[in-house]
Amino acid sequence: MKSDKLNQWLSLGANFGVIAGILLLAYEIRQNSEVLEAQGRSTRSEERRAAFAPFIENPELRTAVVKITNGDATTPEEDVLINVVWTNAFNVWEASWVEYQYGQLSLDDIPLDGWRHDFHNLPRMKEVWESRKFRVRRDFVEWMEMNIVAD
Repeated sequence: MKSDKLNQWLSLGANFGVIAGILLLAYEIRQNSEVLEAQGRSTRSEERRAAFAPFIENPELRTAVVKITNGDATTPEEDVLINVVWTNAFNVWEASWVEYQYGQLSLDDIPLDGWRHDFHNLPRMKEVWESRKFRVRRDFVEWMEMNIVAD
């Protein structure tokens, strides 16, 4: 009789231990999720800042952008600079879109209005997109065509 009672108490204690372990695990998972979300926000913020770095650090690029904005002729080297910077912008956009597809971002986290503005107002961006879109995911191209290109 005493061993049955002891077994019941041990079983009850083990059940409480399992429940406490599950609660602790849930708490740790929640903390980890919050840390990952904060890290993702920080990464996106850094990507936005990094997008301006080429313009700050490269006077030749600034000259090229001023020239194309004014409709002036550019050198082949300046054309390469513009193509690389706009291609990089599309790569960053695609990376953000992929994160959205995997549920890591909401559409509120993606500056779609800014993308549309840049796409339709920055000189040669449309041309670079047309010449480079075959190098990115087809589903991203379809999404871009419907949500950014078609204004």
